[in-house]
Amino acid sequence: MNYLIVLQLLINDFSNKNKNDTLAKSNNILAQQSLWLKLEQSGEIPPPMWDGASAFDEKRHLFYIFGGLNGSYPVDFPHPVFSVLDVNTLVWRNLVAPDTPTPRAEALLWVDRRTGNIFLTGGHGPFRRGLDLTFNTTSMYNVATSTWHSIPQTLDQQYSANRSTEAKVVGKKAYAIFGTSSTLPAFVNRPRGLQTGVIEFDLMQGGWKNVTMKGVIPTPRGHHHLGYSRDKHALYTYGGYTKDPLGNSTFGERNYLGDLQEFDLTTGYWTELIPATNVTPGKRDNAKIIHVDKKALILTGGSSWTGQNYNDVWRFDFKTKLWSRVIVAAQIDPLTNKQITPPIPIGAYYFTKDDENGNHEFWMWGGSSKIKNSWFKFSNCLMDSKDCTSKIYYLSGRYD
Repeated sequence: MNYLIVLQLLINDFSNKNKNDTLAKSNNILAQQSLWLKLEQSGEIPPPMWDGASAFDEKRHLFYIFGGLNGSYPVDFPHPVFSVLDVNTLVWRNLVAPDTPTPRAEALLWVDRRTGNIFLTGGHGPFRRGLDLTFNTTSMYNVATSTWHSIPQTLDQQYSANRSTEAKVVGKKAYAIFGTSSTLPAFVNRPRGLQTGVIEFDLMQGGWKNVTMKGVIPTPRGHHHLGYSRDKHALYTYGGYTKDPLGNSTFGERNYLGDLQEFDLTTGYWTELIPATNVTPGKRDNAKIIHVDKKALILTGGSSWTGQNYNDVWRFDFKTKLWSRVIVAAQIDPLTNKQITPPIPIGAYYFTKDDENGNHEFWMWGGSSKIKNSWFKFSNCLMDSKDCTSKIYYLSGRYD
């Protein structure tokens, strides 16, 4: 039996209600009435995988996944997967065909909002082979004809496309920030082992091009995720994996970042959002940004240089510059009435969206922890005092 797993949370922000409250003093937010739910998924369910690419068609309610790894070293081979989930029916469909591009991990995958067509850029093969197994191509999947097509690129565009990270769709364009660009040993210390810029893609305007950056440009990084705020028209990223600035370490503390960065898409300026205290999520890569609006940013998960993986949730308040840890009160499996361990979203396929009530949703599938091929969905409300409703299947909340 295959299941979807749902986490429902109702969260009250106590930080502004009672300054003498213990939670307020510790910069925590209490999550009440939380639970994990198991829901059945059906159809041609993909095998367990991690570090693949995913994209959501919010207009048609379709969730696409491509590639990924199906094991641990030395059998961490890219898996030939191209599948779509109908979010309304929770039914999977296998889209692999003879013209499907070569399997890979950590590619950029996104949906053109105008056409519903799928775009695939970059990605890489397995590490620890002594070879540079990266991709610098861009392809398009035509949903009307169910066929793949190669997108012509200049040499500069091929260099831009040679990266492993994720794409974030904003309006008619897709954006990517930094990313890894090699699978050679100790690649992070090699020239061009990390991409250093911001790029944008619009097929109608010729494909990939560089975006002019201003301000203090952040440290280049990989294994990071992006969030977008419509209110601020800005992209955000937290932490990531980078070159050791003082030596040649590849998995030490100095290889991990713990900064929150904002890139203003209107002005092109970078701004580091420095917290008011030392209470932060800390140095980690692979933290996923759940939601950003004019008030706050929410993130979850990640891993550290010690090998520790996280399933915690954090909230950053733009006004106070304070990080608050979201404390989950309980996790209950309603089928067994027993507490279960929340999933660790490392290398998971995921998407975020808003529902018809203005609640925010976070869906997660697969990953490199014990998630296997189950669905984990997360539902919460992060507010000051207003009520909100939450449903199963998603992360749901209002942040106004």
